[in-house]
Order: sequence, then C-alpha cells, then structure tokens
Amino acid sequence: MRLKRLFKRPQPADSFAETYHIRTPRDTPPPKAEPEEPQPIELGPTRAHRVLGVPLGASRQEVSQAYKKLAFMHHPDRVAGMGPEAREYSEERMKEINAAYSELRRRGA
Repeated sequence: MRLKRLFKRPQPADSFAETYHIRTPRDTPPPKAEPEEPQPIELGPTRAHRVLGVPLGASRQEVSQAYKKLAFMHHPDRVAGMGPEAREYSEERMKEINAAYSELRRRGA
C-alpha cells in the first residue's frame, strides 16, 4: 500500500496539447481591440533618430558612425546573391537610412 502512494502514476492528459505542453489558440486570451494608452505622435527628427538608432541629442560623429554601420549592413550589393526579395528589402531599408541621415545632417545633428 505504501509503495503504491510513492510511485503514483500521473493522470493521463485530456488532450494532445496538454500531453506535449503545446499552447493552443483557446489558451491565449484574445487581443485587445485598442491599445490601453494612446501612442505618442512622433515628429520628423525623432523618427530619423530612431531609424539610425541614436539618442535625441546625438553628435554629428555619433550620427555619422551609426549611418556608416547601418549602410554597411543594409547595402543592396551585399545581399545581391540572396535573391530579389532580399535585394528589394535592402533597397527600401537603405532609402530609409539615407533619408534619416540627410535629415539629421540638414538639421545639424
């Protein structure tokens, strides 16, 4: 009797998901229709700073270094052998980076 309590077998799971600890759609709560807090509206310079990944009061040198680093990573010629989708993505990303860099240079950051 005592051994039976020590080596008690676990109860079988009710479903496949419970057996293998897989989350199913019914386990997750439904997404909320609207965010709880209103999102702040971002102006031009903050978007440019975010694209380049520099803080708001960044110096020219920091902006230039961030631009060179991102341009090296996302240049379309670096992904030319990966296929047309990768090249298109890289071209679009490079346009964003160039626009952000030119805006920050124009504003004197």
